[in-house]
Order: sequence, then C-alpha cells, then structure tokens
Amino acid sequence: MPQDNPKGSNSNGDSADQPPSEKHQIAAAIQSLERQYRAAQEGHIQHEQQTFIWTRRAGVGVLAYTVLTVVIMCASIYSARQAAISADAARDSLSITRENFKADQRPIVWLTNNLGNPTWIQNKIVWSYHFTNYGKSPAANVRFDVNMSIDGSPFQDFGPIEKWRGTGAPVVPTKDDFETAVSDTEISQAEFIRLRTIDNGISISGVIAYHDAVGDQYETAFCLSQLASGAILYRKPSENCRNEIK
Repeated sequence: MPQDNPKGSNSNGDSADQPPSEKHQIAAAIQSLERQYRAAQEGHIQHEQQTFIWTRRAGVGVLAYTVLTVVIMCASIYSARQAAISADAARDSLSITRENFKADQRPIVWLTNNLGNPTWIQNKIVWSYHFTNYGKSPAANVRFDVNMSIDGSPFQDFGPIEKWRGTGAPVVPTKDDFETAVSDTEISQAEFIRLRTIDNGISISGVIAYHDAVGDQYETAFCLSQLASGAILYRKPSENCRNEIK
C-alpha cells in the first residue's frame, strides 16, 4: 500500500509551507531585480533618446554650417567679381580719360593757308610750303621728307623714317614754319614755263613725323599740285600721295 506523505511535505520532499520571512526575502529579491531591470531599461531608453537628440542636433549644425559656408563662399565670389568689374571699369575709365586727355592735348601739325608756289631758281624747281602746330602742346623730334612730281611722273616712296631729312626744331603751337622741296633734276626755264601751263605739271608730296611730350609719334601727310590757272590745291590721293593726319 502506498504510504501517505508526511504532513507538511510535497512530492519533492520540500516543505509545503515555507517560513514567512524566507518568502519575504525571495519576493524582495525578485522586486529588486525587477526594479534594476526597469531602471536599466529606462536608462537605455534615455540614452538612446539623448543619442538621437544629439545626433539630430549635430546633423542640424552640420547642415547649418554647410549652408552658411556656401552662402559665405557665394558672397565672396560675388564680391570678388564685383570688385573685378569695378576695377576693370575704373581701369577703362582711366584709360579713356588718359586717351581723351592725350587726344585733346596732342600736337597737330598741318599746312597753313600759305601753300606756296613752285618757282625756278638756277635750273631747279623749288617749292616752299608753310605749316604750323594747331594742337595744344609742342611737336618734338620733327622729321620730314618731300618728293616732287614733274609732268605727271609718279611719286617716289619715302622709305624708312631714318632716311628722311634731318630733325627740325620743335614746332610750338601757332608757330609758322616752312620747308622747301627741290627738284632732283635740272629743269630749263622754258620747260618750267611749259609745266606751269598744264594741270598737275608740278606737284609735291610731303610727310612730317613728330612726337608729343610723352614720346607718342604722329604723322602728317599732304599732296599739293598746281593747276594751269596757277591755283594750288590738294591733289587727289594716289600712290605715295595722300592728305591725312594720324
């Protein structure tokens, strides 16, 4: 026959009824573990929340810094470009002002109304023409050359300026000056008289080169001819024959 379990014992041999103090200790331990677990969980959650908040703040800060950097860079590029534009405009304005001043103050050499007339002296044709400086500053380092055309012969090339005739005195504004062209070949008086009875029988082509105060060079070219009437006029431009100031 099976024996009855002793009173107060379970099938495992443990006491069915533990002392109240022992039960209280076990429950307290379990509650303490639960509290520690909940505290750990709450700490972990708070840590994750703080990490998320600071990560988001760092992202916002990086974005703001990037935007600010781009704005500053664009502003710097714009300012540099505006400064370059302003510098170019100032340089262009200064250049224009300088060129206008130079153009206004430059010497301008041209013939006067006294164009002269061809004459015959000792078997040569000579022609003296007058010129002046219509500008506001002296013409310096004046060099000149002149060719004569007889009976429609072509004008000769002037060649390099180094081979022109010697340097004349500076031509100050309003000064009346003159130069004389002489024929290369001898002409009889009878031939001279004949040449004066035909249009363009005697013509001269001249060039005058000169500098301003800062060394810039200018040039005046003229071409004169005598008509059968005795009138002197500026001849129509052709090879080595022109009327211009540059």
